[in-house]
Amino acid sequence: MWVGRSGISPTEVKLSGAPAIVNKIVNNVANKPETCLFHDELPAGAVREAGMSFVPRRVVTATDSHGRSYFLLDGPAGNVSEQPGRGLTFHELWITDGPLASNEGTADAAAVPVEHHPPLGGSRIRIVEFLPDHQHVSGEAAADFAAIGADDRVIGDADDGRHRNDTVDYNIILSGEIYACTDAGELLLRPGDVLIQRGTKHTWHNRGDVPCIFASIMISAEPLRVQSA
Repeated sequence: MWVGRSGISPTEVKLSGAPAIVNKIVNNVANKPETCLFHDELPAGAVREAGMSFVPRRVVTATDSHGRSYFLLDGPAGNVSEQPGRGLTFHELWITDGPLASNEGTADAAAVPVEHHPPLGGSRIRIVEFLPDHQHVSGEAAADFAAIGADDRVIGDADDGRHRNDTVDYNIILSGEIYACTDAGELLLRPGDVLIQRGTKHTWHNRGDVPCIFASIMISAEPLRVQSA
């Protein structure tokens, strides 16, 4: 697990049991703190070995026993979940319980099994990398939802990615383009656009040739009362 940079030389950073490419990425981030790493910055073969083309930098603060603030974590998000059937990767950043979040302690709140929803009354923030539709693995979407405890979210129509969340989602497009699809139509979202998803049935389609990357903040919400599914 990445620990705070305080007192640690970047050349000393090593994640126990991690592939060599992951340690290379971690040390690159430590030496280039002003950047995130994208596909064209990685060495040949790195994306295939690491299993992802985008590595967000996560910085988390904390307060010590003397009341002084400091940087607790600084490095790549360590908890990553790939969803090949849906063509996306979750980079988990932080999770809070409800009804009020706690800022106590130094535990990495995201270092838990990846689930789709935040805890009841809580929140979840992640970076989502959404591959072009033609790169999805056919027939694997149901297994993807089940792997993150969200098989009961699936609507079950012709689009195997359509689902409904018991959350308010703030989706902020960072790069690329993606179509947000509802029952009544679809809209193309570009960098700088923000989609506020309010417990509605929806799915996503990336009809371009490059990944779409967006930040997704999910806030636990009351289930939407509707007359039909």
